[in-house]
Amino acid sequence: MGRKAKLSKEMKLRIVQEYIEGNKSVRELADEYGYHVNHIRRLIMFYKNFGESVFEEKPRNKSYSKELKIQAIQDYLDGKGILFLLTLIILQHDF
Repeated sequence: MGRKAKLSKEMKLRIVQEYIEGNKSVRELADEYGYHVNHIRRLIMFYKNFGESVFEEKPRNKSYSKELKIQAIQDYLDGKGILFLLTLIILQHDF
C-alpha cells in the first residue's frame, strides 16, 4: 500500500487553481493551509509541468530493481545521470 497523501487531490487542485486564477498569492495560500511557501510552489510547479494526474494517489510505493539503482548511481558518477535521478525523485515524491 502506498503512502497516504497529506492533502487530497481535490485540495491540491483547489490550491493550485486559486493561485492560477490570481485569487491568492503563494504566501496567502501557505498561511491559509498551514504549509511552507516552498510546498505550495512545488504543487504549482508539478501541476504546470505534469498536469492534474500528478496528484493521483499511487496504489503502492514505487520500487526499483537493484540493477536499475546501481546503473543510476554509475550514470551519476559518470556525470550523465542527473536528469534520470531527478526524474526518479520527482516520480517518487509524494506531497
